[in-house]
Amino acid sequence: VSTDSGVYAVDPVTMETRLFATLPEGVRPHGLVWNPQRQRINVVANNKDALLGFDTNGRLRDFDFVLRGKKSNSAAFHHLNDVAYDNDALYLSMFSLTGSWKSGAYDGGVYALDAETLNPIGPVIQGAKMPHSISVEDDQLWFCNSLPGMLTQGDYDFEIALPTFCRGLAFDEDLIFVGASRNRNAQDAPVESGSQVREVASGVYVTSKDNRMARFIPMRGSVPEIHCVYFLTRD
Repeated sequence: VSTDSGVYAVDPVTMETRLFATLPEGVRPHGLVWNPQRQRINVVANNKDALLGFDTNGRLRDFDFVLRGKKSNSAAFHHLNDVAYDNDALYLSMFSLTGSWKSGAYDGGVYALDAETLNPIGPVIQGAKMPHSISVEDDQLWFCNSLPGMLTQGDYDFEIALPTFCRGLAFDEDLIFVGASRNRNAQDAPVESGSQVREVASGVYVTSKDNRMARFIPMRGSVPEIHCVYFLTRD
């Protein structure tokens, strides 16, 4: 998803890209997922606390406001960012479950919606700080608890601490790939770092799920932030 241009499709063989769908103005797109219950590609409209629904031909079919989202809102109260699908539910990560992050309350987490009706099911994860990158791997829900730099499984059942603002998550057998970015919100630095050393370069941490040994692969050039890590192929 490109904020400026729209939704793009990538050919996994040639790596060529083509414009798949244009976006309504001002929605500030974030994550996207295929929703089989609606036969839609759902794209998070961050600025509107909403989900856009595109059909397989790239036509915008749905513009659904969720939680506190409504057409008259001029701000993103929840700061919805990433979305995942599993077991007939959509899982949305957000900075504030109550829609209060603009008031300084980072009561973030992951919220479940019915994938067909988009009716609220309820909070799945609470107490997260700027969560991103929801992923379902081996029937387990994972997400990046970005501000403290924690890769988290389930309801904090398993965690790996990373010295960065972590965002972007992919799996390949026993390896986990986690994106490392600078935090664009400088005012959060004291909350973010604590006594932990922080990585200032963007890149990808490759870590073993079993022993937590890791290698950092830095990004070359001017790439200050990573928002998503995704495998186009596992061959």
